[in-house]
Amino acid sequence: MPILYEVKAEVKLPDGSTITVEHKDSFGQRKEQTANAALYQGFVEKRLYAGLAEKLSEKGLVSRGSARRVGNLPENRGKPQKKWTRRGKPWVKRNYNVARVSSITITPTVQRVSNKPE
Repeated sequence: MPILYEVKAEVKLPDGSTITVEHKDSFGQRKEQTANAALYQGFVEKRLYAGLAEKLSEKGLVSRGSARRVGNLPENRGKPQKKWTRRGKPWVKRNYNVARVSSITITPTVQRVSNKPE
């Protein structure tokens, strides 16, 4: 049964202003598969986070958490963000502005799919 997830994140920009970033994604499983939230939770969380990160990237932004994680890598300690690397290459988001995600709202919606006429 397909489920549509709508993610809305309130993001505080470096200048103090706030914007809302939205991302939508859907997931599904076959009818014969049993529902197991624990099995899918990590996958869903990572996929929704990646989608939100991509929406931020489109605006030239990187989340504070991502910047902190990359900045704490041994090769980046003590260096300015513009010189950060990841996996031996310049970090793709090194020139992005760092924004703080202040809140996230996730709204799941079950999508009914049928090949029967109603």
